[in-house]
This record gives sequence, structure tokens and C-alpha cells, in this order.
Amino acid sequence: MLEYSIRDGDCGAETAFSVIGSKWASEIIRHCFLEKGGTFSVFKRELSGISDSNLSAQLKKLRENGMIEKSVDAETGKASFILTQKGLDIIPALRMMHFFAIDMGYGDPEPASQIEFTRKLIGNKWASRIIWLIYNCEPVRFNEMQRAIEGISFKVLSQQLNRMETNGLVKRKSYEGKVPRVEYSLTEHGKDAYLIIQALAQWCKSYGLLKPRITIDY
Repeated sequence: MLEYSIRDGDCGAETAFSVIGSKWASEIIRHCFLEKGGTFSVFKRELSGISDSNLSAQLKKLRENGMIEKSVDAETGKASFILTQKGLDIIPALRMMHFFAIDMGYGDPEPASQIEFTRKLIGNKWASRIIWLIYNCEPVRFNEMQRAIEGISFKVLSQQLNRMETNGLVKRKSYEGKVPRVEYSLTEHGKDAYLIIQALAQWCKSYGLLKPRITIDY
């Protein structure tokens, strides 16, 4: 039987969502993809409710993270922003989040809200670790998870599992007997969430944003 050990530290989902997880950041990326770029004034018009200072901060952060680049027209001096290859490569994961939110019954049709919905479900480091572990080892017992995930407490693991069960990502099965036990496995929605986590981890790995933290004992 394989035994996994997941060391503490930023995970792929957590790292990726820190870059693209805000409502405005994902909207800017989406607009740049659909319209082949955009200017400050266009973003201001399309992103209803965003202030000038917030938009400037979002564009600056996306540039610093290598998601967009700025180009200036030599004749007009007009600046526009376009996606880099790094920004383009995150698009498949954003699409996965879009369909995931729809399948989960999330009612807001706005893509940015759907990405925020997904982030709240799986974007923290504990949720993504739990989903990854269950997918690769299911069914998994509570104690096995706590032993495998470095740094997680009994209380936090209990809270995360209860929340994920309520949200329809994991299911539990109780067994009676001399030694009663509870085992956890993923629902179909949970398996879809795993695919998003894997896509985000692969994106992070491709751009040197992810350090190996998983060890396997045979």
C-alpha cells in the first residue's frame, strides 16, 4: 500500500489563486483573452464598479506576475495590455472553473463570480491537499489523512471535511463492527475539483512556482 506525505508549504491551487483568484484579476485576464488585449479606459468601462486606483493596482500585479504585458503604440502613444504566454496558459483552468461552478448549481452567470466561487471551495491549501490525497488513495480514513498532511490539526481537518461534505465534494461511509471506522471518498464534483487542482498545479510547475512537497513510501 502506498503512503503519501504532503509537506507544509504553498500548494499549486493556493499559489495560482493568489494570482488569478480575485474578481478583477480574472475579469482582466478573460477580457484580454476574448478581445486580444485592452486599454485602461476599456477595462474601466467593462469592469463595472472598479475604481481607477484598484484597476491600476490589479494591472500592476498582473504585470509583476507575468500574466500581462504593456505595449505602447509608437504613433498614438496609447498603452494597451495583452496576455503573455503565461497568461494564455491559465485559460484552460479558468474554463474548467466556469463549467465546474455551473455543474455545482452556482447561479451567478458572471465568469469572475464563478472563479471566486471555485476559489472559496478549493482554493485554500487544506482543501486542495485533502482532495488530492483522497483522489489518489480513496477510500481514506480520517487518521490516515491527518498523518499524511503535515501541519493539519484534528480540528481543522474535521472542519474541512464537514465543509467539503456539505458542499458535495466528499462523501463519507461509516462501518460498524468491533472497530468502527469512517472512510472518505470523492463525489463526481470532487473529482472535477481534483482536475482543476491538477491543472493549476501543472501551470505553477511549468513556470517554476511550485516546489515538490509530496513523498511516497512503498
